[in-house]
Amino acid sequence: MSSIGRLLLLLCLSIFLSHCLGDGPLGNFCDSNTTVAENSSISANINHFLSDVVQEVKKGHFFAAGYGSGESRIYGLAQCRGDVSLHNCSVCINDAASQILQACPGQDDAGIWYDECFLRYDNNNFFGEVDTADNIEYANVNNVKNPSYFKKSLQALFARIDSDAIKPKNRGFGRAEMKLSSSLTLYGLEQCTGDLSQVACSQCLSSAHEVFQGFCKDKEGCRVLYGSCYVRYEIYNFFF
Repeated sequence: MSSIGRLLLLLCLSIFLSHCLGDGPLGNFCDSNTTVAENSSISANINHFLSDVVQEVKKGHFFAAGYGSGESRIYGLAQCRGDVSLHNCSVCINDAASQILQACPGQDDAGIWYDECFLRYDNNNFFGEVDTADNIEYANVNNVKNPSYFKKSLQALFARIDSDAIKPKNRGFGRAEMKLSSSLTLYGLEQCTGDLSQVACSQCLSSAHEVFQGFCKDKEGCRVLYGSCYVRYEIYNFFF
């Protein structure tokens, strides 16, 4: 898997970062080392997955399956955020299924991120594996006014969210908010892909948290999008 690197949003000068991003893809990854012929068995299996996944996510927020056999087998996965309605989940995955072929034509290893969903397929079986190599990291341009207090609050908030996200009944999803002052509230959210075990989910989230004190240190908002999990915090309500 190739890494698409880090992106810092310097154009979003208001705290309403999500409005700047819009409803389109946040980013994608494509393995440029793979080339798939349009009429090949692998291409047919990719199309089969993309056709099925739009209908399957209407039954739940997660879908993963293998298509074909042998060297032509494709493994596909779709994950929506746990606070997104099934209708919006289906709409998001439908768009992702269309856009991923345009973003990564002729490639059998690809993924695409949206704010509400994530779609991925690969010729190799990645189910159950923690993928933090393929990633996007967004940070708000504004710094917090009290870094020490904010860091402690952020750690406390995500300790609480972590404990919820890894519970089997929550299927890798957790979110919470914390009042920092009379006029300031911190919001946090996490989502692991449904193929991960509790241990693997915890590992992915832990890796994402490290970005908070690196790339996103002292920022008012941050998103870390991996191939296996999604973590975000803001000082405005971005929950659905």
